[in-house]
Amino acid sequence: MFALWLMAFPTAAATPSGNYDVNHDGEVTVSDINAIINVIFDGIHVSAADVNNDGEVSIADISRVLNAILGEANGAGELTFTVDKVPFKMIKVEGGTFMMGSNSGSSNEKPVHEVTLSPYYIGETEVTQALWKAAGCINRSYYKNSRLPIHDVMWVECQEFIRRLNVLTGYRFSLPTEAQWEFAARGGNESDGYLYAGSDDIGSVAWYHDNSNVDGKWIHEVATKQPNELGIYDMSGNAVEWCVDRYYSYSAAAQIDPAWPGVEDDSDDCVTRGGSCFTAANQCRVTARDFCWNELREVHNGLRLALQDDNPVALGVSEDNVEMMEGDMATVTITNGKGNYRVISSDEQVAIAATQNSMMYIIAMGIGTATVTIEDDQSDLQARVLVRVGKECTVGDVTFRMMPVEGGTFMMGNTWDQRLSFGDGDDACTVHEVTLSSYSIGQTEVTQELWTAVMGYNPSEHNEWQNFINPQGPVDNVSWDDCLEFISRLNELTGLHFRLPTEAEWEFAARGGNRSRHYRYSGSRYIDEVAWYESNADNWQGGGLYGPQTVALLLPNELGLYDMSGNVWEYCQDWYAPYSTEPQTNPTGPSTGTERIIRGGSFIEGSNECKCAKRHYTDNYDEGGNTIGFRLAM
Repeated sequence: MFALWLMAFPTAAATPSGNYDVNHDGEVTVSDINAIINVIFDGIHVSAADVNNDGEVSIADISRVLNAILGEANGAGELTFTVDKVPFKMIKVEGGTFMMGSNSGSSNEKPVHEVTLSPYYIGETEVTQALWKAAGCINRSYYKNSRLPIHDVMWVECQEFIRRLNVLTGYRFSLPTEAQWEFAARGGNESDGYLYAGSDDIGSVAWYHDNSNVDGKWIHEVATKQPNELGIYDMSGNAVEWCVDRYYSYSAAAQIDPAWPGVEDDSDDCVTRGGSCFTAANQCRVTARDFCWNELREVHNGLRLALQDDNPVALGVSEDNVEMMEGDMATVTITNGKGNYRVISSDEQVAIAATQNSMMYIIAMGIGTATVTIEDDQSDLQARVLVRVGKECTVGDVTFRMMPVEGGTFMMGNTWDQRLSFGDGDDACTVHEVTLSSYSIGQTEVTQELWTAVMGYNPSEHNEWQNFINPQGPVDNVSWDDCLEFISRLNELTGLHFRLPTEAEWEFAARGGNRSRHYRYSGSRYIDEVAWYESNADNWQGGGLYGPQTVALLLPNELGLYDMSGNVWEYCQDWYAPYSTEPQTNPTGPSTGTERIIRGGSFIEGSNECKCAKRHYTDNYDEGGNTIGFRLAM
């Protein structure tokens, strides 16, 4: 374990930056007013002096800069944050009332209606790839550059980025509401009524279809065009920007701080705004509306942050989910407190924690989960860190890990996050409530080297189809009864109580337990990141054949578990039976049957078979097969 280097604190800028720095000396002062006066008397148009972007240099530009110096143009409000050495600014938008929509635009921009907003902050730029990565998120952008806006991201991925950013900083960032977005794009209370964000000349403020294609690269670095009246960049063009709202038709009624709920399932569309480098000028207008399904990846979809409160609401910590083994020590950095911290709660059977300066030290005592709560005595801000302690076991020279799964209640079956390719008659369509006690489960499938260490032979050598001999690969070609014999011997060797997981335990763990992000596959919405299946497992050891792969090569899920989607099917304890609609607690399946449950898909299956909720069973459990292995529970 290691502590992530991070600094996150707000600093109020002395004066707004924006486009008021006429003489480009890095600050906004009376010298900028003098520069404008000189331009006016010289009768020469200098674009830098045209801070209003109205095509002329006049007394109105002097007034704008004077207001900026006095702290009135945008509330003298900038908050500057730094996350892992990546700085970003939030611009204050003073509250106000405006007419939202357009009677001359598309039908979805009507009717024009009155909206009143409280003060808030909005990102000076679109979220960059540098900031996205600093928060610990994977950069899947088509065009890669740290100063480019993050793009090719889903709405749901933006929520995970924001969650991580909030943990790191202790603030509560969000996506802007659609009303907040439009008010800021118009220039807030400083609006000059421009068609685009900052000008009626789209080329001066936006990268859009007609000017974006530069040597085949369309998306551009942020803040390379002129800002709008509030000093905000690229609200027209460059990347489309997600809003927090579901897409809806406007009402004519006046509204105060309209806050439309976030999506609850993957069938909902969310608002997108601003147009992009690929769209026509009409779609880059400040009133133009669009929408996108919240789990759809479009190459030009990005985001901009919003912030309602300029005070932290929690202690910022470098991580809020710490994974450890018994006896390990981990450190967590506290990022925004006053320096006098104390641990106010922890399950000391699992972890002991102490603080010194801005560090929290955690010692893992025993397998399980514990929530460590720390508090700043001066600010009373708190942070909660989930500590998950696993157990490392050794047989001979083979080591394997068991990971804790905290008990909880979940909806088992074909839930909204699993539906896309399930048929109406799929056996998993019956959704039902299941409550489980805490347990532990293998971090990986049982490997061939572990099986050999316990049983003295490798069954994968005797596979009639293809010998998948790989000590670090999952064992295959084993029957359900073989697995029970292996477990019995393992228990004798270790003095522990291993078993097969129940089907409910398997699915809860595959979904990520109480840490679930509702991914379709175990650990991701993108199957290639977490699963070996028919599209990527077709070159086993370079031989051009399908086959299981070395365990733990792909990304883990939310609980640190590998390969619960794909690689090999995994036996469960249960006999097969159709689901019940009734709530259940610690279900173990029917007492008798003719087929055994197997879960997770395999290296020869399609993506649908690898989803967390997909059920399968085999009547060949007494013989096994080359695509079936198992995972331990205890």
